Amino acid sequence: HIEITNSNKHLVPERFIHQQTLVGRKRFFSQDLKKLENDLKFAKSLKVLYVEDEEYAREAGELLLKRFFKKVDTAENGEEGLKKFNKNSYDIVITDLTMPKMDGITFIKAIKDLVHQQEIVVLTAHNDKEYILEAINLHVSGYILKPIDSEQLFSVLEKVFNNLKVIKEHETLENKLINKVNEKIKEVEQLLYYDRITHLPNFTKLKKLLKQKDCKKIAIIDISNFKKINAVFGTEIGDGVLIKLKEYLLSFGFKEVYKMPEASFAVILNKNIEVLCRYLKKFKYNENGLS
Repeated sequence: HIEITNSNKHLVPERFIHQQTLVGRKRFFSQDLKKLENDLKFAKSLKVLYVEDEEYAREAGELLLKRFFKKVDTAENGEEGLKKFNKNSYDIVITDLTMPKMDGITFIKAIKDLVHQQEIVVLTAHNDKEYILEAINLHVSGYILKPIDSEQLFSVLEKVFNNLKVIKEHETLENKLINKVNEKIKEVEQLLYYDRITHLPNFTKLKKLLKQKDCKKIAIIDISNFKKINAVFGTEIGDGVLIKLKEYLLSFGFKEVYKMPEASFAVILNKNIEVLCRYLKKFKYNENGLS
């Protein structure tokens, strides 16, 4: 018997102890209920493969599982279950042990060979002790005694959910990291292969292209006295000339235009060069833009 006392060494009233016990229980059940709500919400995102040879048990189990999970596929035996597993991805596999064609142990081994970390829960009767021990040695996530009920199911799946949440968190972090790396790669490629002002592919990009394919006709366009334009009118006007010339070339259907060093452009010709010359003769630029 343990006596609880306050700082004055007087016995704490029994009513106070009862009240504190009720508060503790409410906190416990509140936390427990919150976790259950989170688990139910998480279950709605999961796909399950349910393998059971007895038709009545399979149909009853499927109805129960569909109440909780996003998708439930069923199979009559391990052989059919393995075919479905090879065609689809499942978060959880729930399987009977004693089945025709391919028993549960052989089925579990085949799955573990394909996906070592696969979450597997086994269904078992009281007389399947040898099977259960063998399944445990195969590192299954847990086992459920037949017939399935929702309370037993979620009790066993609590560990499975925790494992899957950790895996999904890692996958999310990994995807975020991959996306950031890809973004940085694009930024580097933009700096390496594209001109800062016109955003056209640059000379480095053109050299890379020429190594990959043979371009028989390339025209080089150079804006004469471009340094003088920059000096007299300012770089803003000079940049405007480059941008407008780019737009002008693209507007006439020259799809492969490259910005070369200084004030030069390279055009891979998909038209006769005389056509390009006629277009260029019409190009004029003033402070108000293209005219």
